[in-house]
Amino acid sequence: KTINNRVQTLATLWRTLDGRRAPTPCDDIPALYVERTPPVAVSPAIIRRVERALAKRQREGWLPTGKTRARFMVLAACGRRPSELMRAQPSDVDLERRVWAVRDGKGGWSPGVYLNDDMLAAWQAFIAAAAWGPYNTSSFAEALREAGWSAGLRPYQLRHSVGIALSEAGVDLADVQAHMGHTR
Repeated sequence: KTINNRVQTLATLWRTLDGRRAPTPCDDIPALYVERTPPVAVSPAIIRRVERALAKRQREGWLPTGKTRARFMVLAACGRRPSELMRAQPSDVDLERRVWAVRDGKGGWSPGVYLNDDMLAAWQAFIAAAAWGPYNTSSFAEALREAGWSAGLRPYQLRHSVGIALSEAGVDLADVQAHMGHTR
């Protein structure tokens, strides 16, 4: 994916400099095949176990603040991208109306996430921990592994878990699509 993206970026830069129809050195380079990996769901039991371990580590002083646990709770409950959580601002979350207006990765807005009881509790913990803003995803993943998260799983798998759980619960596919912020 990275190589394909860089070739496309180089071609775009070349055309920006020489004109939209100018030939580029990238014109004859075919895109590399990228194997799609199937989404992997993490069981609710593992998610609960890791959340309890994070709470324990926080009480014992291994985690200096509740930010890691709060971020984990929101990602596990809402199923949104870590980058969307990093972009969240206090004005985006309305606990009284139970809505999170999600800032998407393209600078726009995704459909709002309507907060159920688990999501509301996660956001309350997030707000109490003042977990707003960017965070180091590598450090976040390491803290989760220390709390029992499997080494072969990325924290992003929380997103897949929510989508798969919604689908298995019989939620209409269009609603799952909207909740996940997918355009198709």
